Amino acid sequence: MNLSEILGGNPIIAAVRRREDLEDALNSRAGAIFMLSGELSDLIEMVKAARLKGKPIFLHMELIGGLSQDMAAVKFVAQKAQPAGIITTRSHLISFAKKAGLLTIQRLFILDSLAVRTGITTALNTKPDAVEVLPGILPRMIRRLADEFKQPLIAGGLIESGEDILDALNAGAVAVSLSRKELWNFGP
Repeated sequence: MNLSEILGGNPIIAAVRRREDLEDALNSRAGAIFMLSGELSDLIEMVKAARLKGKPIFLHMELIGGLSQDMAAVKFVAQKAQPAGIITTRSHLISFAKKAGLLTIQRLFILDSLAVRTGITTALNTKPDAVEVLPGILPRMIRRLADEFKQPLIAGGLIESGEDILDALNAGAVAVSLSRKELWNFGP
């Protein structure tokens, strides 16, 4: 299954930073959820709640307390929690997650031209299912990267308005991840 199929036509991804905001994300129109916090003890419950609501959930491996950054952690997540996939800044976790049958999203921070070149090389080598670039308010860079990557591009970070969402989508992003709850129901 690819990212467009997972999102079900809705390009909004609820980026949940606090466990207590998960319920709002589950009840929103968002096409998917990026879980950017939590603890190992909550994983199975969070994924189960998302599955019951028909929301694919992706776990940010580096931001879940109690998870290490190795193959054993990825296997645990894949076998026990069973999310749609993972988000990570670490290329080795992309490889492990793909072997475990999870969808993968490579998160890249675009800070300068070196970060752009490094990010392109990383994504071309790891071949994640999608690439998320932050900040997502740089339409010119989104357009350039959407042309460079073979994978779908997600824009995230510093998205504060419906205009920011539309700018990112019009620049070539297939989805926008954002933590502003009031935009989780945005309909472009």
